Amino acid sequence: MGLLGNLERRLDQIVNGSFSKAFKSEVAPVELAAALQQELDLQAATVDGRVTAPNLFIFDLSQADHKRLEPYFPNLSAELTAVAKDYIIDQRYTVIGRIAVSFDHDPQLETGAFRIRSEAARTAEIADGLTRTQQGKRSAGADRQCRRVVKG
Repeated sequence: MGLLGNLERRLDQIVNGSFSKAFKSEVAPVELAAALQQELDLQAATVDGRVTAPNLFIFDLSQADHKRLEPYFPNLSAELTAVAKDYIIDQRYTVIGRIAVSFDHDPQLETGAFRIRSEAARTAEIADGLTRTQQGKRSAGADRQCRRVVKG
């Protein structure tokens, strides 16, 4: 990542961090979509001359946001999957399996804050990861350092 990318990331952290503390509010689906696109860009890697991107995404939400959005998870997951597919096509990324989006809660997160975790996995691994997430356990890749995406 070049100097411009580092500067952009730092400004994003400053602005989102400062505003999120000043204006605490609930997570909005549009913020999840923006974070999904950012995650695709940040995790895309060149492998054998092709840019490969993650296809499994797990959003960790605060308890309040999780409870509020839970009735909408099936539709929200479908919409975010469509956002990911369109963005992957637009950016000419390659994925190795079916795109899937799931949700989990983290009692450590405050209302309005969330994390996104991602990985590239084949279809069988995705189904296993989603099953464990839906049971309230951490999915594959949970030990990885998570980036905190804070609502701005």
